[in-house]
Amino acid sequence: MNEDFLKKHMAKMMFSVVGVLALSIVGLIIYISNTSLHNTVNASKLNALSIIDQFKTLRGYYVKSVIKKVKGNDTGLKISYDHKTMDDAIPLPATLIHDMSELLSKKGEDNIKLKLYSDFPFPNRKDRKLDGFGQEALAFFKATPDQSFVKQETLNGQEVVRVAVADKMIAQACVNCHNGRADTPKNDWRLNDVRGVLEVISPIDTQLAANSSMLTRVIGITAFCLILVALMVVGVWMFMRSMKKSETETAKVVSVVENFTMGIIMADSDLNISYLNPACKKALSKLEQYLPVKADNIIGQPIDIFHKDPEVQRKIVADPNNLPVKALINIGPESLAATITPVFDQDQHYMGPMLSFRVVTDRIEEEQQMARV
Repeated sequence: MNEDFLKKHMAKMMFSVVGVLALSIVGLIIYISNTSLHNTVNASKLNALSIIDQFKTLRGYYVKSVIKKVKGNDTGLKISYDHKTMDDAIPLPATLIHDMSELLSKKGEDNIKLKLYSDFPFPNRKDRKLDGFGQEALAFFKATPDQSFVKQETLNGQEVVRVAVADKMIAQACVNCHNGRADTPKNDWRLNDVRGVLEVISPIDTQLAANSSMLTRVIGITAFCLILVALMVVGVWMFMRSMKKSETETAKVVSVVENFTMGIIMADSDLNISYLNPACKKALSKLEQYLPVKADNIIGQPIDIFHKDPEVQRKIVADPNNLPVKALINIGPESLAATITPVFDQDQHYMGPMLSFRVVTDRIEEEQQMARV
């Protein structure tokens, strides 16, 4: 990849980099958004599974420490789902879960909710209608009872994560109790059968709002950085365009000087010769025997090398206010009509003198001959 190719395609390459960077940032923002949502759902799932495990532990403790004692002793207490209307009754284990769920629901819409439902509800719940999630969960656990069923959806205007696990008959005492009750909807339960579903509903509006706020800040920062990069690229592009224009103008000037029929000698601010155009080289090559150095070695020599009194000439060309100045320089048999002009940069700083000359030997001879006539 050469320099000309880079100069020609640099603008396209820079804007392509900005485009790729913009696409990468968009992809990153999408990735962050999806990852944040995934992490929120996953955190809600883990928290829900922990809550379900706690309720199972509570229910197990209730069965062993309360239900077992009531049934094993003649206390006169009954175990019923309708315990709220009875003074001598305590709730069934499943009813305990339902009651806890109602208490949690009363604390507000933003709190976690617990649900327990089954394909075989007791008579007091036989008219309850399950929503789509509940129906899907029951169907899911018939095939995979050991896994959890998770969905993120909008429920009653809220974004929630719903996590369900199978509620299995894990103790023989539970099997015997359910099969032996007069109001049981099913009396052929076996150990490890799926009795129903325990579900936890976790609102995630607060987490999503926090994620959205974070994402907005990320978008703002990345957009600011992208704008800075774009401005930098535009600035570099404009600078390169200006440089290219300057190079073009310089190339034109160099082309004119290179093809000029007059001899051109340029010197630097130290008054040392730095450039000879082809016409100058050709003319000096013919006069090489009369020069103090060879024509090929003139570059780097003081510009007053052609004068008999260098110090006087050096004082003249050292100050641009003394220029332009014309002189007739004799080198061997040839006469050169020279003009010395100042050269300035774009800030008007003196860069050095430029000497242009033409061989006028023939013209001078003609003038002298005419004068004699």
